[in-house]
Amino acid sequence: MLGALTPSNRDAIRGVLGIDDDPSDTPGFDGSDPANQRKVEQIRARIRAILAERNVDEWTRRFEAVGAPVASRKDKAPSRNHVR
Repeated sequence: MLGALTPSNRDAIRGVLGIDDDPSDTPGFDGSDPANQRKVEQIRARIRAILAERNVDEWTRRFEAVGAPVASRKDKAPSRNHVR
């Protein structure tokens, strides 16, 4: 589980994933606009594919290293290493 509620958390997560072309935080971008649905689905598909490349423990270590809020399903609560 990733805590991507704030722009700084999303930036940290994107950095770990190597995604630099996600427009979701661009001012005026509306992911629910039908004109943007294709782009949103492409980004989601890329994220799923990237996450499938490593196991949960590897991703947890990588996200924790940059302070991104992360927890595996076996954890009770997200890591306290939040990006500020």
